[in-house]
Amino acid sequence: MNQHRAIRPKAQDFQRASPRYKLFEPVSMRVDGLPVRGHLLDLSRSGALAHADAGVLPGARVELEGVGILTSSRVMWVEGRRFGLRFDTWLSNTLVTMIVGGITSPGATFETG
Repeated sequence: MNQHRAIRPKAQDFQRASPRYKLFEPVSMRVDGLPVRGHLLDLSRSGALAHADAGVLPGARVELEGVGILTSSRVMWVEGRRFGLRFDTWLSNTLVTMIVGGITSPGATFETG
């Protein structure tokens, strides 16, 4: 096994802290300080499923900006070009609802921490 690969946990192995909502939104990220373009594939108050063409390693620090949020997170697992993010500060229910519902305006950004 590659020392840099964290295995994605199976859904039955844990209970989610908050519900996840599917979406497909472009975002800008800084992964360990380097700019990376990617997409969010799902979102919850506590984290997100993301995709990027650039290689991302478990444990990397990610600053995420897009879809109305500006927040920091950590990569928890990587599977191909997809990876799980855990936000340092949870998003509010209101903000998640606004993002998933497409209510945030393109220029609006809400900082979380």
